[in-house]
Amino acid sequence: MTLALPVETKREQSNRHMKDYRQRKRSQGICIVGGCWNVVAPSSVALCLVHLGLAATLQRLRRSRNLPMVHAQAQARYKLNRKLGRCVQRCGRPAATGRAQCAYHLQLGRLLAQKRREQNLCTIPGCKSTPNPGFAQCPPHQEQSRIYGKARRAKYQRLGLCIVCSEPAVTKMHCEIHRQKHSRFVTRQRLAQIAAGLCAIPGCQKPPIENRRICSSHSELERKNSKAYALRQSILLKTLQQALAAHSSTQ
Repeated sequence: MTLALPVETKREQSNRHMKDYRQRKRSQGICIVGGCWNVVAPSSVALCLVHLGLAATLQRLRRSRNLPMVHAQAQARYKLNRKLGRCVQRCGRPAATGRAQCAYHLQLGRLLAQKRREQNLCTIPGCKSTPNPGFAQCPPHQEQSRIYGKARRAKYQRLGLCIVCSEPAVTKMHCEIHRQKHSRFVTRQRLAQIAAGLCAIPGCQKPPIENRRICSSHSELERKNSKAYALRQSILLKTLQQALAAHSSTQ
């Protein structure tokens, strides 16, 4: 009577091959991650510096946010690629200046969004809803984008980062590159508003008042802001004068 040997399943065979593959790379002092041929980091026995940082980021994300493994891996890869200046689409190309993606994926995203606009669909991939006239996204995605954008801007402003690329900001909201881009964008919008015979404030549909380029509502708002600014400056000047007087009296 002959005993039938257990048949190795495909999963078991794949696990055995992967174990042998990693063992060979470990014996050669190479990172065990598939496709990586970097030298093992001094502080590790199996990973290079890049994948050692990725593993640390992954563990930190899982502990702090209690995320599923797949979501934590995706966020860890995103953060690592941003830190290394690589495209977050995992194509290996360097990211464009001030952006998270390379020039190829940026252009691809623009083309896909334009194609969805021509089909009168929401620009969010996979969404089959129709946006409202004058908008690119459907109402639910528009509300999600508004909430996310508001929270992101508040966080980046609190940290002193650019709200577009998360680089150190030189103004309240933008780094030097995006400050210039935003300035050119606002100038184009203002010129288009003026050419159309409307208030120069972007988005306003009211006609301007006589001898001005803004409407009555924005003129009143500008007057109130100027008055409030002058009041703040006077209070600051008075406080400085009192501080100087107190300092001189103590001497």
